[in-house]
This record gives sequence, structure tokens and C-alpha cells, in this order.
Amino acid sequence: MALEIISGKRSICFDQENHNLTLIGHAWTLLKEGRPFELIDAHLSDTHDYLQQVLHCIHIGLLCVQQHPMDRPDMSSVVFMLSNESEMPQPKPPGYFMEIESQERDYVSGKPDLMSINTMTVTALGGR
Repeated sequence: MALEIISGKRSICFDQENHNLTLIGHAWTLLKEGRPFELIDAHLSDTHDYLQQVLHCIHIGLLCVQQHPMDRPDMSSVVFMLSNESEMPQPKPPGYFMEIESQERDYVSGKPDLMSINTMTVTALGGR
């Protein structure tokens, strides 16, 4: 969620110029390439005083989506990291959503031929 707020883009609909990366994959790639500023929404990048804090939040967001749950910080650690500018471990690669498969990308872009119709019904049981 932090990455969505920082980038101004929704994760579910994110497709960066046909690179088949999700928002998390894109954030990870930019961090590894030393270009995390490119993730920041233009409305946030105008406030130069807060850029370090925004980068700090990107770092925390990527720590929270690491592949192994044991590597992810618990909520008390996240709160501590958000309130302090102390040294943090380097995030490991995200565990999911690195690349969007072509069918998922077509579904997100709205191609109706790849969508399925829900044929399930719900029956409500009631007493007599």
C-alpha cells in the first residue's frame, strides 16, 4: 500500500510501458538500479524537503514484501522504522508479483475475451 501511495498508481492496474512488471517489481528494479526517485509521484517530488522520508518509506515497503515471511518485519518493527531514521537491512527480492503474465495483463487492461463469467449461485437457507 505504501508503494501505491508513493507512486500514485494502483498495484493491480500497473503496467509500466510493456515491461511486464507489477508496481512491486518496478519499485524493486528502480531501487536496484539506483533510481528510486523515478517511482515517486510528481505531486510528491515537488516537496524536496521530504524526499529522504519518501525514499525511507519505499525501502520499508520493499522490506514488507520480501519472498520469505521470516525476512519481513513485523508491524511493531515497521512502526519503529517509520518513526526512526535508523539503519535498515537491505530488502531481498520480492516474493510475488514480479512479472505480470500476459493473460493477467490482458485481464487488467480489460480485454473481455479472457474474462470468465461467474456461474455460481448462492442459496440462502431459512427456517420455516
